[in-house]
Parts: sequence; structure tokens; C-alpha cells
Amino acid sequence: VHTYHTLYEDYLKYILGGKLITKRASIILTRFVLLSGLECIIVPTVKVETILLNYGIKKPLVVIPTGIDISRFQRIYTSKEKETVKSALKLEQDTKLVVYIGRIGEEKNIQELFTYFGEAVKLLENTKLMIVGGGPYLKVLKSIVQELNLTEVIIFAGMIDPEKVPLYYQLS
Repeated sequence: VHTYHTLYEDYLKYILGGKLITKRASIILTRFVLLSGLECIIVPTVKVETILLNYGIKKPLVVIPTGIDISRFQRIYTSKEKETVKSALKLEQDTKLVVYIGRIGEEKNIQELFTYFGEAVKLLENTKLMIVGGGPYLKVLKSIVQELNLTEVIIFAGMIDPEKVPLYYQLS
């Protein structure tokens, strides 16, 4: 039994800029090397199940979503706790936030948010987009924000302690 939760074709660009292994080769390696000889494959979503079926995988596929302890997100943070984070980020207390929290990778297509947010912010008073996390695409995203002249409305908070994720969601 194997748990298949990474679509390797989305990460080829990290191996010699995507020039070493093609998408087709990745599919062949997945089908005939990685997933051959298995009796069952666990996938986290129907989307991944569909992709593997399109790869030609004939083994049984079972969708078991990745578990998240939602009790962590049920705590209501105090105004003081939220104010402390906003102060640390040099934000005014009445600033409204739209928040992205996650890994900063090209495949996440975060830059698409910038275009839409750049237009939406013209209609929204005192609102900013906060990007929380780190990853290999962070430097590129920061330069895109500069090119789009959005440095005043898109902020990068960096990596945070995983225990603080619910607090950052409640800031939005």
C-alpha cells in the first residue's frame, strides 16, 4: 500500500529547471516504477485519483483525505492577541486583511492573486493582502509585487509557528 500525495509533474521545474525529466517521463516513472507492484494506492483527493486514473493506473485507488485537527481553529483569539500581531507587522489596527497561508511555490499560482487584488483594492478601503509562509518562489513573488507597484497593499509576513496559523486566519 502506498500513500500518493505529491503530483511529481508539478515539481519538475525544481530539478535542473525542468529540463532533466519531462512531464511524460514523470508519468511513466510514476506508473511503471513508483506505483507498480502495489496492491492499493491511497490518495488525498478525488482530483489526485482522477489524475492517476488518467496516467493509466489500474490498481485500486482509495480516497482518504488528509486529516486536520479543526479544534485548533475553534479558539477565538482576543483583540489584544490580534493587535499584537498587527503591531509586529507594522499594520494599523483597523487594517482589513485578506490572508494566504501556505507554501510559496510556483505551482501554487499565488501571483494570480496579485492581479486580482491590485484591482479589488481600488474598491476596498484600508485593505491589504498578507502572504504568510516561505518557499522557493518567495523571491520571485516579491519582485512581481514590486513590478506591479503593489508593495503598499501586499505584505509578506514570512514563516510563522504552525501553532499560530489559526490566529493568522482570524486576522483576515
